[in-house]
Amino acid sequence: MPLCCKPLPQLARHHKHERHRKQAQQLAKTLYRYARWHEVRHPTIAFDLGRSFDNPEEYTLPVEPIAVHYPPMTPDTTIAPQGAVTAPDVATTGTQRLRLVDGKWRLLLIGVLILCLVVSFLEQLQLTAASDGLPLPFLGLMVLGLLVGSGLVVGFGSPSAAVPWPGFPVRSRLPHAAATLATAAVLSAGTSAWLVYEHGSPALATTTWICGIILALIAAAWPRGRRGTQAQARHTARRARWAVPALAGILVVAALLRLPALDSIPGFIHGDEGNVGLSSRMAASGEMASIFSTGFMGLPMLGYSWDGLFLRVLGDNLFSLRASSAFLGLGSILFTALLGKELFNWRTSLLAAILLSFYHVHIHYSRDGLHNIQALFMVVLTVYLLVLALRYCSATAAVCTGIALSIDLQVFFSARLAYIMVPLILVYALLVVDRGQLRPRLPMLAWLTLGFMVATGPVAAFIARDLTTFSSHSSDALVFSSNPASRDHMFSGYGTYDIWQVMRVNIWRALQTFNSPGHVADQYPFLPHPMLDPVSGALLPSAMVLGLYRLRHVGYGVCMIIFGVIMLCIGTFTLDQPDWNRLLVVVPVVALLIGALLDTLWNALERSSLRLRAPAALACLGLLVAVFYGNYQWYFVQFQPAVRHSFSAFAMDAGNYLRQHNSSYAYAIQGGGFDFGHQAVLFLAPNAHTCTIPPTLAITGCLQASQATSERLFFIMPSQLALIPALEKSHPGGSLALFNTYDTNARVMLYRVTI
Repeated sequence: MPLCCKPLPQLARHHKHERHRKQAQQLAKTLYRYARWHEVRHPTIAFDLGRSFDNPEEYTLPVEPIAVHYPPMTPDTTIAPQGAVTAPDVATTGTQRLRLVDGKWRLLLIGVLILCLVVSFLEQLQLTAASDGLPLPFLGLMVLGLLVGSGLVVGFGSPSAAVPWPGFPVRSRLPHAAATLATAAVLSAGTSAWLVYEHGSPALATTTWICGIILALIAAAWPRGRRGTQAQARHTARRARWAVPALAGILVVAALLRLPALDSIPGFIHGDEGNVGLSSRMAASGEMASIFSTGFMGLPMLGYSWDGLFLRVLGDNLFSLRASSAFLGLGSILFTALLGKELFNWRTSLLAAILLSFYHVHIHYSRDGLHNIQALFMVVLTVYLLVLALRYCSATAAVCTGIALSIDLQVFFSARLAYIMVPLILVYALLVVDRGQLRPRLPMLAWLTLGFMVATGPVAAFIARDLTTFSSHSSDALVFSSNPASRDHMFSGYGTYDIWQVMRVNIWRALQTFNSPGHVADQYPFLPHPMLDPVSGALLPSAMVLGLYRLRHVGYGVCMIIFGVIMLCIGTFTLDQPDWNRLLVVVPVVALLIGALLDTLWNALERSSLRLRAPAALACLGLLVAVFYGNYQWYFVQFQPAVRHSFSAFAMDAGNYLRQHNSSYAYAIQGGGFDFGHQAVLFLAPNAHTCTIPPTLAITGCLQASQATSERLFFIMPSQLALIPALEKSHPGGSLALFNTYDTNARVMLYRVTI
């Protein structure tokens, strides 16, 4: 009776006879020591026992192993004719390495890491005090991190060969019913694409598109005979009973940081957020021409339809708009944890989920109505579905990956990097990690192509019909743009038209943003703080070194591919770096890499001869508490009060005031660089009409468009307070009051006149 995929520590329990049990235990110890040598956490091995356990007296141990999943056998390990396994020559190979990572050496590496953290806090204080000089703190953190990472590489080593995903038998031939459904899905998607390109019925085009996707999913999930079972592959990872409750607790804590007081935190509304709200309102009210049309920034309406769903269900207000982002932020934490579980293990995944839920930049964009969090969510989801398809040869996951790629085209621009990540991960997994599994996984590639064709057909037709609108915003942000306005903007920001010089400056700025404060986008303003907290900023260089050294480990390899694509395509090829709006998609990968590093250190302490299991857990807990305290202190204690006392909150205050008083017309007399934020005000007050009066325009001519109304409100910006006498003279009978004071010099006055 064959036993397949039994964890080695449990292998000896199946031998009832005492002598056989001792032999099995010795064999398990030898193989387990071999697996630890290659750093495989939960090795499994399949044995052909040849005889039944019903009569243990007739049983002889062992017979030749028929399949080894983790790790692959090397010439150092041989199987004797009698079945005895000879371990590697520990005296000549393993002892020195094991001694190096044991005892004093391990404590020395941990001490250097702690020193790195302490120095990072001290350097962070100097950063906030003098941020205009050379980025010496960043250089110091990077050097210390590289030193610690190099020590980890020397101390802990890496697998000598690639660690593959488990192999399993291939499915049998595709049934006729599934092939028919797949053909019908392609025809349905083709019909939808033709309707979109020829400006046919939007309802019919959307219906046939959705039907094609459903047919493709049914075809992929259609039951058919198998020579094996995919469930065997899933049992190779240890089932941790505490993992699911722990993940649920992490999501609850993340929700408490993201859902309460969404309409007041963040305490400002950017003009881009107002534009997103206006486009989402069109989707909620049914005013959009079709789901295959564009909204703000030339983005397709599918992303705005998600926000419109919340506006329709929860009400047309700022809380509903931001709640759509909050739910995607929670979903990105969930799928980051699931991705980490597939690439590494449960402990790494939970550590990454905790870090991601605490990072202030993730909290902010989860509480903001912008579409940046949609790109982050879709990139994580696409990679997770791809990993499922590769690891388990799942046709359903492959079709879902193709569908996710279609959605990546329709959300924020950063999600389009999935079209570079997916091919690179496929090449890495099929040609580098395990070439022997290329042929069994070819059907999976066919299903992925089917899902992509069906889901992208009408989207491609829509893009081809209006390519300029679809690509203008993203192409103008590239350093290669030929747009004269973009070229002038590049020269004003970099002082040169040399693309290579701009790219060198960009990559340096993008790398600095992890440890140096500030970025260029004003959707997250007033930032004397880096993207990462000091603890994570010190750990990241070490994690990068460890990841580069273990590229042939599939988890590190996938993470490094994603990190490299983001930093190359966004950090190097786009203008105005560092820009957190675009670089936001790198945060989940950073959390995974740091989580893998912490897990490695945790394991090193646990396996130490000094029995440091409890200190390892306490040290990791202390690091997580420091990360939480730093991010919470910055975002909720320092940033929120500061932004409420800044002029960025004016649009929120004005919009809420107009909505509360049901005022029809509002005028802003502005100058000096202040922006009234019309789109934000109009989203908060749907019944209001706004008009900006620049200082060069005569005040007497500002009422021509509103003769039918009986009340007007004039917001006089701080730089234009000298115009109050002229306003009172041209529109007598009004009342003047202080609207808001943001500091001692920034006073906004409100003049109300009834006609």
